[in-house]
Amino acid sequence: MLNLSLFQLTELMISWFLLIMGGSLLLQGQAWVGLARTWLNDPMHYMPSVYLYLLFGLFIVFTHNDWSMKPGLIITLTGWLLVIKSSIYMLMPNVFQPLVPRSDASLASIVRVAGAVYLLLGAWLVYVFQFS
Repeated sequence: MLNLSLFQLTELMISWFLLIMGGSLLLQGQAWVGLARTWLNDPMHYMPSVYLYLLFGLFIVFTHNDWSMKPGLIITLTGWLLVIKSSIYMLMPNVFQPLVPRSDASLASIVRVAGAVYLLLGAWLVYVFQFS
């Protein structure tokens, strides 16, 4: 059993989440494009995920609100971005639609770039928080 504080547990959870999510985006890109297409066609299909993102973001904000300039800042920023984006989406579900590209090829490019960023960031954070 690991003897971790809630602060450390949050760092590890988010680090591993980013690593696994990045792998999923890279390996299952077309599935993610299809899901994005469903959400674009009917924004209310995204609402159950938004609820979870808001809860996840609030958990991060309340357990890891550290603004010092070190790797943990990425965890704090992730929490705040989840809270802000989820809150906006709950209040105005159609606000993000004009920002999303309409072609599947453009969506696939965004998914690949996001996957690579998440994977690299997650791998670095796992190394920093778990193995160093």
